[in-house]
Amino acid sequence: MSGDEYIALLLERQAEAVTGNPLAPAPLLESMVRPGDEALFTPPVEQPQPKRVTAPRRYRSAADLRAERDRLIGRRDAVAEPVMPEVAAAHGVALGARRTARAQATQDRRLAQWADLNRRVEALDQRIAAATRREAAA
Repeated sequence: MSGDEYIALLLERQAEAVTGNPLAPAPLLESMVRPGDEALFTPPVEQPQPKRVTAPRRYRSAADLRAERDRLIGRRDAVAEPVMPEVAAAHGVALGARRTARAQATQDRRLAQWADLNRRVEALDQRIAAATRREAAA
């Protein structure tokens, strides 16, 4: 008997148990297993999983990493430009409450972008150093 057929048998037994009292909750299928059911159902034999074929690790060259770092530094420097060149206006003097809040929110977003880009540049610096050592050893 296959697994699906055995589950169908358990569901039939569950339906029989509920017919006497339709308001009672249906018993779990585990309680429908009877002694001797082991002879009815034979579980499928597990096939061994095939071994994964891993691809060799692909390292990026130091020149490629430097080019990406230079691109990120350009983006970071563009974000570092002030939103408002006037210092007084940038700090909300004589702008009004809404414009001050908007300018400060813009500065906060740009600061978060700058911090994210700076973290990526620092990580690339570490990867460039590793790639330079790897290329020198090869």
